[in-house]
Amino acid sequence: MLADMIAELQRLATQVDHLTPPDSALADAIGDLRRIEVMLAETRHRWEILVAELDPVELPPERRITEDLHAGIVTAVGDRWAIEPVYKTVRSFRSAAIIAAVMDDLEGQGFDGADAVRVLRDAGALKVTWSWTGLQRFFRQHRLDLTRTYGPVEDDGDVDAPMVGEDRKQAGVKRVPVKEPLH
Repeated sequence: MLADMIAELQRLATQVDHLTPPDSALADAIGDLRRIEVMLAETRHRWEILVAELDPVELPPERRITEDLHAGIVTAVGDRWAIEPVYKTVRSFRSAAIIAAVMDDLEGQGFDGADAVRVLRDAGALKVTWSWTGLQRFFRQHRLDLTRTYGPVEDDGDVDAPMVGEDRKQAGVKRVPVKEPLH
């Protein structure tokens, strides 16, 4: 029964993929598709949690994973798919210790802490990520002028140039429910 339902979903998705709704139906079509997409993603996620709790299984010798980067641990095997857990390494960094070590190494060359940060950034070892809200709050609290311009700014060391570049681009669309039908 489940296999039949999934086959029907796939058949319907293929049909929908070939449609082009008229302009007057685009908003509702996008909203409805997004709702269905979220429902299916939530179902898949629930099932992935179930399979993540399973113990690893041995693949029969006649079955083989076609993926070259296969890690070798499989928790579920079907006729067309095998499910293997994906692991993500999350690292944390003690910035003060790293910068102190670099400062110690550069000390004899007349570098200071700010130079150590620049050296690490230029080497690709450090990425500085700014928080717009936190930056605005800090500048406001210290009564500093946070200068802005439209378009990107270069991180070239020019301290008199605008500090923040703003370039507004559309990042997608948002589905917003309509309270009452227009019909």
